[in-house]
Amino acid sequence: EKLRTRHPHVFGYTGTERRVHDVKDVLINWETSKRKESKGIFGSIPKSAPPTLRFFLFFRKLWRLGVSFKDFKSALDELEEELSGEEAERLRKLRKAIQVISNALEEGVPYVDLAIALILLSLEDKVNLHDLLSESVSSYIEITEELLKAENWRELDKDKLKELLRAIVVHQLRTKGGGKDGSKG
Repeated sequence: EKLRTRHPHVFGYTGTERRVHDVKDVLINWETSKRKESKGIFGSIPKSAPPTLRFFLFFRKLWRLGVSFKDFKSALDELEEELSGEEAERLRKLRKAIQVISNALEEGVPYVDLAIALILLSLEDKVNLHDLLSESVSSYIEITEELLKAENWRELDKDKLKELLRAIVVHQLRTKGGGKDGSKG
């Protein structure tokens, strides 16, 4: 039954499903169908998995809901214009971090070297990166699940993505997100 529900483009439409035109539509239908199941859209992400894997799986789920990195960056740009004070500053820091990493990758720095550098810097600053990432990914998943349930979203368009990012930025401000001094809030 799950196969029929998740793949109406293969087994036939019953009239209630969204018609698919490309791979993105198939993935959106798949994730929407999974969201209707008891565990929710992120229920398949194991809580016991390492936080970097959980973040990877979280963002892959967002991608399957129609969010690309380009959409993410565009929403960040627009959201920064709408925010002020600490929220805008937190968003600027995130955008700067993305740019620094993008520049390093363009210069040929391998992903693994960037990850090792981040771990070494966090140890130097006495920040428990594992715990910080674990708390953050749990918050991201919880916030996203709540927004998806509350709005019954089929996919994340740019406005919904901005709302999601705004909720995450506000949450990160409340928890401080592990600043240079190692504080969590």
